[in-house]
Amino acid sequence: MEGLIGCRLCEKFDLVFGTSTGAIIASMIALGMSVDEIHANYKKYIPDIMRLKKPAQKSAKLAELAEEIYGDAKFDEVKTAVGIVTTKWVIERPMIFKGSIEQAHGRKGTFTPGFGVKIGDAVQASCSAFPFFLPKTVTNAAGDEVKLVDGGYCANNPTLYAIADATRALALAHEDLRVVSVGVGVYPSRSSRCSARCIGRNTFRAFSSCRRPSKSTRSQWTNFGRSFSRTYPQSAYPTPSSSRKWPPTCSSTTSASSIFSVSAAETPLPKMSLC
Repeated sequence: MEGLIGCRLCEKFDLVFGTSTGAIIASMIALGMSVDEIHANYKKYIPDIMRLKKPAQKSAKLAELAEEIYGDAKFDEVKTAVGIVTTKWVIERPMIFKGSIEQAHGRKGTFTPGFGVKIGDAVQASCSAFPFFLPKTVTNAAGDEVKLVDGGYCANNPTLYAIADATRALALAHEDLRVVSVGVGVYPSRSSRCSARCIGRNTFRAFSSCRRPSKSTRSQWTNFGRSFSRTYPQSAYPTPSSSRKWPPTCSSTTSASSIFSVSAAETPLPKMSLC
């Protein structure tokens, strides 16, 4: 895509949102890195993180990635509007780190880019998929500590949050939006849904090799697959249309806003209790 448009993605997309591993990619796009740089960084750091077994080890290695790639960079340094999606551990609600005051939904007077948090810390929080990673605690501009976990628990695909920013905060019409969503698109088959019922049990086994979880955590992950099937029945997935073309035809309307959304994975996570 970068080769087709002849410039870096941050120069063409007005909003870049990312969840979990997508937050790593989205943040690097927003900071003005090229696709080659992003690809090189991803190959250099992510395999080393995922090879580790214990949550504490993975979180420590993820913190190293954040420090080496982002350093002390904050959200007022981004080159285009960005949204890094995380989930508040205690109240199970999204906390989205944004760079532009134009993205504020009616709270412009108190808006601080990224809540005053470093980009690296926000990205680490968005990637902290409990129980495989430890929760990440950040300190905002007001000095309050907030415990966060993976943004996939509230929005595995952050596209709707990006559209909400575009239509409500930026006051753009839906017909003027051009959205590119990367990382999703596979429609789960019935067999994959049935297999999902075992996810909770298998996840619990993997976690047990690290340390014994509490009774509530064991129960939570044992029922993970059932929650998936109830939340995402087969009827919820439309049949892909064979008439869809790529690349999509873009309007010549000058007021159109482009959104780049990077998701966490191909299969959406169901909403579930975290504690």
